[in-house]
Amino acid sequence: MKVFKFGGASLKNADAIRNIVSIIKLHGKENLVVVVSAMGKTTDALEQIITLSQAGKSVDRELHALAIYHQGIVEDLFTDPKDPLLQCAQLLKELKNKALQKGAYDFVYDQVIGYGELISSHIIHLFLAQEDLPAAWIDSRRFIKTDSSFREGKICPDW
Repeated sequence: MKVFKFGGASLKNADAIRNIVSIIKLHGKENLVVVVSAMGKTTDALEQIITLSQAGKSVDRELHALAIYHQGIVEDLFTDPKDPLLQCAQLLKELKNKALQKGAYDFVYDQVIGYGELISSHIIHLFLAQEDLPAAWIDSRRFIKTDSSFREGKICPDW
């Protein structure tokens, strides 16, 4: 089994995503696990959203910018962008709800910050399908559990 991990810079735009798919195609006949980071500067944007929310300020402008960024990538990648756009919109709605919840900064941070990877992994998965590459999207939250040491969580091995 091979594990490929693609960071944010390698996912920053549609051309970069096409490049990683070409790499996956070269190795696709093997058992392959693909792990992706958030696209481009998404993590920075999420941290800004958390900071604004925790300060009681509106996050709408930043969420809109994040939506437009991902929408541009989706529209460039897909012949029919309807389903990927719907999935992104749903994830951004969940993200907003998580960002606006009350709680300590570190708690909210942990609830929000993974949405960059959720969005990018859904887009990549759907694009692989469009390219006729067999792929299964796996939600790592089903397999990894951490303790409640927010932002410093330790994996619970006996989960």
